[in-house]
Amino acid sequence: MLSGDDLERIQSVLRRAVDRLCYRWGEDEREDLVQTALLKLHQRASGEENSALLASYLYRVAHSIVVDEVRKRSRRPVTTQAVSPEQFGSERKDSPEDALAADDAREALWDCLGQLAESRRQALVLYLQGHTVPEAAKLLDWPNKRTENCVYRGLANLRECLNRKGVNHVLG
Repeated sequence: MLSGDDLERIQSVLRRAVDRLCYRWGEDEREDLVQTALLKLHQRASGEENSALLASYLYRVAHSIVVDEVRKRSRRPVTTQAVSPEQFGSERKDSPEDALAADDAREALWDCLGQLAESRRQALVLYLQGHTVPEAAKLLDWPNKRTENCVYRGLANLRECLNRKGVNHVLG
């Protein structure tokens, strides 16, 4: 069992480590990380000597907790089902003809995306949203080569479909 002094020493070291790693985060968020680290230490160190809790070990625990939190915050939901044409604002329209052409192109694009194989559509939608191939691979939990093939084959299929529909200016 830890004495009050030991607990204060451990909390102090963890606070310094978390403050150093997450200086831009709010105080409440940093305190939550310290408490998470204390829980992790309690689970791992039950029955061990207090001397085993060296500052270097505490810094590693704090670093591990912070990395886990950063990864959790950076995850983005990966679904193509949530994407719909209504989410994208229409561009500036100069004339009714331009507006009609843009609507037709948008409709053709969504129709062609719907015809793609699921794996190609998932990779391509992420790519078209601005993710790089390695980022898309990480989000989909796929190998880079598979993602790259799905993106580039998906682009080729999309261009071919749009050309068949007479829309050849969308993907350049």
